[in-house]
Amino acid sequence: MSFDGRKQGTKMLIMVTHKPPIMIDPYTSIYFIPTTSPTNPQCIWISHDHIISHQKGSNNNTIIHFNNDQSFEIPISITSFMNQLSRTARLRIRFQQNIERMEMYPKRSTRSYTDQAAEFNNTYRTKKKK
Repeated sequence: MSFDGRKQGTKMLIMVTHKPPIMIDPYTSIYFIPTTSPTNPQCIWISHDHIISHQKGSNNNTIIHFNNDQSFEIPISITSFMNQLSRTARLRIRFQQNIERMEMYPKRSTRSYTDQAAEFNNTYRTKKKK
């Protein structure tokens, strides 16, 4: 799926259009958070799953600690970063809820049935609708 398709998916699930988090692969927990508008060349994409903690940095920046024991000071305010974390968590939860909802319904049977037309004595293959 394209980047625009992923943005549309985010919009449909959590109604976010400005700086939307992007689901790359939900099955392996790959969700990314943009620090600014994705059209801005200064935008930094951060993997949601690799963030351990964060704290306020200097000059309205945020220090992010990752699960590989590295920390970086990123040019995003702590408030904006926390908002992006929240949006991404909502996206993950909403997607998971949709998957669980789909799994609740039984799949349609694709079993074939054989019928005979009485007037011609020919066999026809049909699929039974539920």
